Amino acid sequence: NIITQPGSGPLQLRAKAEAGSFDTFNQTGSVSGSSGGFSYFAGLQHLHIGATPVTPASLLAPGQKRNPDYSDNLTGSTKLGYALTDNFDVGFAGRAIASALKNTGDDFFTGFPATTRSVGRTNDYYGRGTAHLVLFDGMLDQTLGFSFTHFHSTSTSSGFTSFFSGQRSKLDYQGNIALAEGQTLVIGADHERESIA
Repeated sequence: NIITQPGSGPLQLRAKAEAGSFDTFNQTGSVSGSSGGFSYFAGLQHLHIGATPVTPASLLAPGQKRNPDYSDNLTGSTKLGYALTDNFDVGFAGRAIASALKNTGDDFFTGFPATTRSVGRTNDYYGRGTAHLVLFDGMLDQTLGFSFTHFHSTSTSSGFTSFFSGQRSKLDYQGNIALAEGQTLVIGADHERESIA
């Protein structure tokens, strides 16, 4: 599971950048904190490696130029929460990802590495909202949630392009009933729907 940590305490700002060989340049930044019943976190991360020489030169055809691999990923995430009362709170977590990958495959006709790179791109986003209610002095701890996922990718190789697109939505409920010390009864129900194009 990918879990986004909630914000807490006073306002915090973070930023980092790094660069290196193979045309590497990465940056991250975030803001987080809490005030009263409201907690927040938002972050942005960009990872870039522009020229990784993966294909050994000895495998190339005579006079063939080596094409380095390329990778770029941009991710944004957030987690928000608000406690309306001592026993009832709501929350939202979301994440969006855009990535691109260029790499050299094989040319099945010549047996040498392909002269052009394959290109893959993905665009995904995920979101989940929750309502959390505790009753009977903590005896019943329950959460109602709704989540949505969207995934889209394209791949181009040797002049041919393919794509995939899918969505998933889910409504779920979980209740934890404290029967005795160390004894908990868990009940739940969910409904899930998927579509693929």
